[in-house]
Amino acid sequence: MIDLDAARAAIVARTGWAAAPVEQVPLAAALGRVLAFDTPAPRAIPGFAHAAMDGYALRGADLDPSATTRLRLRGVVLAGDGVPAPLRVGECLRIMTGVPLPTGADTVAVREIAREDSGAVEIAPGTAPGANVRAADDDFAAGATALRAGQPAGPAALGVLASFGALTVAVRARPRVAVVVSGDELVPPGASPGPGQRHDSNGSLLPALAIASGAALASVVHAGDDPAVLERALRDAAADADFVLTTGGASAGDADFLPALVARIGERVFWKVAMRPGMPAFFGVVGGAPVFGLPGNPVSVFATFHALVRPALARWLGATALDPPPVAARLAQVVDKRHSRVEFRRARVEVDATATLRVALHPSISSGALRSVLESNALAELAAQPRRWEAGEVVPVHLFGGGFA
Repeated sequence: MIDLDAARAAIVARTGWAAAPVEQVPLAAALGRVLAFDTPAPRAIPGFAHAAMDGYALRGADLDPSATTRLRLRGVVLAGDGVPAPLRVGECLRIMTGVPLPTGADTVAVREIAREDSGAVEIAPGTAPGANVRAADDDFAAGATALRAGQPAGPAALGVLASFGALTVAVRARPRVAVVVSGDELVPPGASPGPGQRHDSNGSLLPALAIASGAALASVVHAGDDPAVLERALRDAAADADFVLTTGGASAGDADFLPALVARIGERVFWKVAMRPGMPAFFGVVGGAPVFGLPGNPVSVFATFHALVRPALARWLGATALDPPPVAARLAQVVDKRHSRVEFRRARVEVDATATLRVALHPSISSGALRSVLESNALAELAAQPRRWEAGEVVPVHLFGGGFA
């Protein structure tokens, strides 16, 4: 058995992955993809000084600071009309929000303090020269870095790229993940369980975790507990995927064949990690593909995926945001931990009335109780050494999906 930090270091040292390949995808298909390169603004955005409010474009020098100013109304300019002709002394234009200012104008007086009268506009005092105008580089200056390599492309990022006129974007290829589910006691959803059997949840849970972490699903195979079938499934998965994730068959029972199988047909780097839940987890390599052996209990799958697999996927993609660091929260209750393994407890994190993060541990400690994950929004990390935590002490917590939902 090795400790969790040593397990993570062994994964990094044994794989030494280069960055994922780069591919061009249409902007409409880039949501959630990891950007391959830094993206500078190709020009000033929006590219022209424009009105920040509906009102009247004018020359600030024409305003009387202490009395009503009367200006000739030359007309109106709407969005899409282009840049108006230069503004002369004593003139103004009715202008809408976002419309380019005419040459010579440097100020917009809002409509609420103005009154039109016989082809002229009377503007009450109080508008400072330069008011209600946004600069040509209000959004981005030309050449400014707008997006960073390794950043997942969210809706705002796609909006920025569209504002640059981009049709496609360079992203990292998604790692292909193959899932092998073992266990004769499991039947797929839709089938009727026999005596002592139950519906398989990991065959849905594990692919969903991988996809949410930036991966693409290559295959899901239910291999049971037949060593020959498991070997064939492992070899096929390793030949077709960048990552192989197995679930079940990782402990020391009579039907737990996977650790020895990986050692025989490839390389087993470690087996058993000082963590709870998930102690039987192993890591190896088969046919050049990294193999993460996760336990069979669904909560153990959830915890070991977050602790071991998700960091590896994020590293392959060069996207630290897909494996965010824990946040600090204050315990809502006393915790007395008596074992020497890092423990990941399902928990709910909330912000209290003093704007402090509070974490309440779920009462269930069963590694088979998936309901406890459903009712949680974080994993609270308790350090390896046995100790007692008092209510109010600070512990690291790993938020599901980076939020409180």
